[in-house]
Amino acid sequence: MGIVGKILFIFILILTSAFFSMAEISLAGARKIKLQLLVDEGSANAQKVLDLQSNPGNFFTTVQIGVNIVAILAGIVGNDVFTPVLLNIVGNQTLAFLISFTCVTGSFIEFADLIPKRLAMVYPEKTAVSLVNPMIFTIKLLTPIVWIFSSVADLVFKIFNTPHSREDMITHEDIFALVDAGAEAGVVHTREHHLIENVFELEQRWVSSAMTTRDEIIYFTLEETE
Repeated sequence: MGIVGKILFIFILILTSAFFSMAEISLAGARKIKLQLLVDEGSANAQKVLDLQSNPGNFFTTVQIGVNIVAILAGIVGNDVFTPVLLNIVGNQTLAFLISFTCVTGSFIEFADLIPKRLAMVYPEKTAVSLVNPMIFTIKLLTPIVWIFSSVADLVFKIFNTPHSREDMITHEDIFALVDAGAEAGVVHTREHHLIENVFELEQRWVSSAMTTRDEIIYFTLEETE
């Protein structure tokens, strides 16, 4: 493989690592409420994301396997590509290796990890829905390896009596926090904000607190004739 082919191979590794980074962050950050809305609108991929969230073990195992394989290959190929070229320029083997290592590692940190994860955090649901099918294919492709690592992880969780998946229970406090955030952003108006808060306070109010006092009333009893 020539130097051009090796550089192209490193570029493919960066894209592969970026794919795994975006898939990992988007699945973890995707909100079930928004995904369920997409499912109600007929999105089959959104349902696949929900299924992965309910049982994420194989998903995260696949991500870690992929990321580590890519990192190992990048370290091997990257130093082999740039070190000989830099050696002719700087004339020092150690310095050439350090510059090569810094360039390859910096490229992976920036373009394979930092930027993809920040993009996935901004658009978690959209990213998760877009990448779910390639991730499912990758999980199936690596099934034997994934099964081994997942089995060991499940055993550790079982020993320490730890749940395998998170519980997304929405409480009154969560709804209040979302409404407060919407009010601060200007999406929810002040009157709507107070109305929503008052709805959750109804169970703590007496009927008399919502009644208007009248000094004189006209009423009919059940014994009145037609």
